[in-house]
Amino acid sequence: MFNNNQISNKKSFGTKFLYGLFALNKHSQKGTTLVVATVMGMMVIGAAGLAMAKANSEKTNTIADEQTKQAIAVAETGISRIQGLFIQEPRLALALNKEQWQEIVNDGADKLDGNLNELADSASTQTSCNSNQGTNSKAQQVIDSLQAQVLGIPDNNTMGDTTQDSGTPQGWVSLDDKRQYQLISYGNNDGIGTLAILGKVGGNNGSMARIKVEFDASLGGSTAADNTKEVPGLWITDVGNDWARDKVNGDIKIFSCKTLSQITGAPDEGNLYDEDDQSISVSSEAMPDTPNLPSSYYTVEGSVSGMTFPRNGTPAVPAKEAVYSKKGDLITPAVPAIPASQGDAPDAKGYYHYLIDNLDINGGSNVTIKDNAKVIFYVRGNINLSGNPDINPSAVNTSANLQIYGNTYTQGNKTKYGCGSLAVGSQCPTLQAHFNGTGTVKAFVHAPAAVGSVNGGGNTNGNFKGSMWIKSWDSSSGNSKVKVDAVGTYSQYLGSDKRVTKNTYTIGNISNWQREKVQ
Repeated sequence: MFNNNQISNKKSFGTKFLYGLFALNKHSQKGTTLVVATVMGMMVIGAAGLAMAKANSEKTNTIADEQTKQAIAVAETGISRIQGLFIQEPRLALALNKEQWQEIVNDGADKLDGNLNELADSASTQTSCNSNQGTNSKAQQVIDSLQAQVLGIPDNNTMGDTTQDSGTPQGWVSLDDKRQYQLISYGNNDGIGTLAILGKVGGNNGSMARIKVEFDASLGGSTAADNTKEVPGLWITDVGNDWARDKVNGDIKIFSCKTLSQITGAPDEGNLYDEDDQSISVSSEAMPDTPNLPSSYYTVEGSVSGMTFPRNGTPAVPAKEAVYSKKGDLITPAVPAIPASQGDAPDAKGYYHYLIDNLDINGGSNVTIKDNAKVIFYVRGNINLSGNPDINPSAVNTSANLQIYGNTYTQGNKTKYGCGSLAVGSQCPTLQAHFNGTGTVKAFVHAPAAVGSVNGGGNTNGNFKGSMWIKSWDSSSGNSKVKVDAVGTYSQYLGSDKRVTKNTYTIGNISNWQREKVQ
């Protein structure tokens, strides 16, 4: 058991103090009651003060916790806004760091597509750049959002400035008077985007919270574009073009990783027949490859001038004996029998396939495609028309009844369709696609290594009707007449087995959320 001293040692200071007061009251006389009352009052006030201090401390902690939660919510709002911009323009998410965004803003809307394509190229193992379909107005919207909602840059300023006109520190994006967020860092490593945002509530001395998130931000595969769309009159690359005053009655599409203003020799609106309804677009959608030779085709050597396709069969020709004079002199030599030949047969889809040496035609001999026949020429050498030949002149047929594919190099001096007896380099592959003279052509021409041109034409109708997909355009004359009339859709020329593709991007949900220490 505890003795009295042990119990006494366990008493609190307040208890001991009260014992002392009672002892004082017991031995004191007059006025003692007043002293006791005064001291007791002081103790009550002190206890109340301690309780109030504790309550204030708890209240302060509660407010601080609430403001921290609000700061986290502000940071998450910033992340949502930035991810929303990524969905609008996914190439932004391929940036290696936020400094690349700063450079994009400083370069402006005119260079946006080229800069974004560089980001996409650096993230891709493909040889072509990536999707670029934005108009200049959309480009400006992206620049404005990147500037104001991500980097927190005021209008007309660059990242070299230190404060905004309002006095808010550079880099803070305000939700309202008391809520702001700031981009701390961004990076993309092997398709994983990492974004760090600082949220703040309550002004300069308010609470702050920093969070970091990770999400998938990668270049995906490719998907089929809309093949029911009308084809452009011309689809070219961005090198070696000379336009002068040539006009196209249709859209002009340029395959490039640059912007229109960055392309030397690019066409302008003056090269369109109808500036209001037609357009010049720069697209990083690569032209589809020309098709390989099918398993079954006909080889036509020499010129096809004056020929009709598909070719008819011929009946059998019996043999003829030699004819001699009475003196025994040979008058007519013997003619061997010629067996009947079958006409050209189509493939399972109704197409007739021909491997030809070239389309080098002059004079007035036409190349005729029978009504409603679907013919494909695989051309080993060049395409050069002069004089007044008509190609596919049938009024029943459209440009889709004749497809012409030019030969290309595959590796070294090897070519896709071979060269036969043609000289490699000078005559083969297809490096020219010139349609000169006064004749008309209705066809789809896909010769990705060729320089092309069309001469002649009228003020409203071109000599070439269809679509030309070539390397570059060479102005054939100084007049301002229409050279090409765009006719047809992608599906009419490419069918179901060939498609124009566009690259896809993945902007995934947040896979990792982490709160970090505020620096």
